[in-house]
Amino acid sequence: MNSEINRIEDLPVIDLEQYMGKDDQSHEVKEVCKIVADCLHKFGILIIRDPRAQQKDNAEYIDLMEKYFESRGEMLYAGQKLEDEKPEYHY
Repeated sequence: MNSEINRIEDLPVIDLEQYMGKDDQSHEVKEVCKIVADCLHKFGILIIRDPRAQQKDNAEYIDLMEKYFESRGEMLYAGQKLEDEKPEYHY
């Protein structure tokens, strides 16, 4: 794989299944580490496929986040104080 990544469309999907249980010093694992470092350096993100994560869990998490931010938005626009704001973290 070419380590030169210029566009977001070029981001590789890192499939963890092929690296689980392998020796950390293997050539294959080291090559993936270089790809991961390139992605983080250029984009600050990774696209990872983890066989342990199920689509059902992903959908439940997205639903949870949507409900959370919808309720916080409603509170904000209603002029209510949002108790979970953390000014010490600028959040």
